[in-house]
Amino acid sequence: MSLTKKIVFAIAILLIAVVGYVSYIMLSARSLSPKAVEKYEEGNISLEIEYCRPFKRERLIFGTAEQGALLPYGQYWRLGANAATKLTLESNLDFGGQALKQGSYSLYAFPDADHWVIGINSEANRSGSQPPDFSKDVGRIKMSVINTPEIMEQFTISIEGAGTEALVIMQWDQARIEIPVKPTD
Repeated sequence: MSLTKKIVFAIAILLIAVVGYVSYIMLSARSLSPKAVEKYEEGNISLEIEYCRPFKRERLIFGTAEQGALLPYGQYWRLGANAATKLTLESNLDFGGQALKQGSYSLYAFPDADHWVIGINSEANRSGSQPPDFSKDVGRIKMSVINTPEIMEQFTISIEGAGTEALVIMQWDQARIEIPVKPTD
């Protein structure tokens, strides 16, 4: 085999290895819980929610620990996956009956069969894997669960306008929470 053929062969092997490695990294790095940002700005309401969106993937999401639920009733949940869910307000707002000042907060929940307790914590940029320092909570709200006939495969937060108010809607599996938001100024 000539030197030129050996060099071309080596370059071809190297190119195949690099393409294979890059393909492997791209496929394995695909997030099972992709990041999402939900923004709303209308009238005196301006807010943004950053969170990660896990999938149901045929799992029991809400239920008891004995049932093997992913999110057992009454236990801490970061309201998504990966990092903590972050709420940023551009103005002072009433969030589900809790007065919040302009700024950033982390949100978490204690889901139950008929309601979720949503915690609002002043530590906005934190890992969601561990519960927050509860002494830094600025409030908690209790929201009723609306059971839906359809299944929401991926955890979803949306914001809908309703006149001078808005609704932050959180849905996963057959559970839906609606948090009213309105200006306080």
